[in-house]
Amino acid sequence: MRGITLAVTLGLLVTIAMGGMSGTYTIKPGGGGNFLTLDAAGQALDSLGMSGNCVFEIYGDTLVTPQFSAYSVPGSETWTCTFRPGSGQNPVLFAGTFYGFFNNVKIENLELRATQVMLSGVSGCRVSQCRFTYVDQWGVSMEECSKDTVDDNTLKVVTYADYDYSALRVTNGDSILMFNNMVNSDSCPVEALVRLEHSRGSRFVFNTVRLSPLDAPISNAIQIEYNVPCEVRNNVFVVAVPADSVNACVGITAQPHDSILLDYNCYFVEVQGHVGAIPFLPNLYDWGEWRGFGFETHGINTDPQLFSSTDLHVRPGSPCNQRATPIAGIGFDIDGNPRDPTHPDMGADEITGDAVEETMSYERGTMKRQPTIVRGVLMLSAVDSRQNTASRAELLDASGRKVADLKAGANDVRALAPGVYFVRGAQAQAQAQAVGKVILTK
Repeated sequence: MRGITLAVTLGLLVTIAMGGMSGTYTIKPGGGGNFLTLDAAGQALDSLGMSGNCVFEIYGDTLVTPQFSAYSVPGSETWTCTFRPGSGQNPVLFAGTFYGFFNNVKIENLELRATQVMLSGVSGCRVSQCRFTYVDQWGVSMEECSKDTVDDNTLKVVTYADYDYSALRVTNGDSILMFNNMVNSDSCPVEALVRLEHSRGSRFVFNTVRLSPLDAPISNAIQIEYNVPCEVRNNVFVVAVPADSVNACVGITAQPHDSILLDYNCYFVEVQGHVGAIPFLPNLYDWGEWRGFGFETHGINTDPQLFSSTDLHVRPGSPCNQRATPIAGIGFDIDGNPRDPTHPDMGADEITGDAVEETMSYERGTMKRQPTIVRGVLMLSAVDSRQNTASRAELLDASGRKVADLKAGANDVRALAPGVYFVRGAQAQAQAQAVGKVILTK
């Protein structure tokens, strides 16, 4: 039992006697659970290994300086280890690091502020439905990893003191899949929000990346480094103000370029900057020149019509609608809406075309969508039971103008014209998952 210094419950002691950890455990900083801290859970995994699938459910409001690390956990080649909120909980991991040095780690639906996830030399890991807001560090970094997945996350860079950090980074990776992520920056110096280095067989698809650089010698929404095969398709790349003439949507240092599948993406430069950059030449390219390299046969160079600078969903009528290509295994968008099976939308957000109201419920920390028909009366259930925002929700029109306040229960919307509207919880405006599209019919 080396490394375990905290008291545990009888349930965990029984598992120890069986020779490994298996089942569901709780992390409660206030006491009353199996562990007080993430670090204690990591020590237990290091010491005991796994004899079955493990789930760690996190309780409490804010875990300051959370630290998790575990190395070469016996059994992790076979079993999965999941970290997620406890039932009805919304824990915030603040000012810490989650180090994953063993296989099949799953990090689900957590709020991480100034907290980074670093995976090294592992396979089969997944970071999904998390919300990152961070300062001066990586968001998710994967080094010498294979077959890991990063999906359905929102990542926002608030400020950076170090130009070299990125929100998403893969280095020396093999077959990494990144999809349905929304990555945003807020006027900060960063070389690249997304960085693929030696990313053999890695796939960056159906993501929305908005770069707002500041005082950076050169800055790209995504940077692809070194000559290795990788796929970058069905994304939205935006260079926003205060960009200057050396910023670009996509930067490439790999030569020759035929190892990179770069197509079906939307590029947009708000004021200054370029769609492409190849620093080794060095040159900056506009749309016609960029396509001259053989890139973007089906791509577009136009405003994707994002909902706002903080909400990277696209508005109805976006030119990204039905301009992507289907990718096997990705049938839903970041909100859980089904993607068109033959003509999906570019970016992380799929514009819904059905007459439905989207609300959210949480079951054991997992976000689920519950569609209902909207004709005259909009029934609003709890948008987020953890924050109790249902009574403070708003209905916005397609331009973002509030047209009605909403309450839990029945809302009479017969006076509104048929069309597309958005439901938003007032306390969750910075969280993209809190926006639901509504199509009103008569």
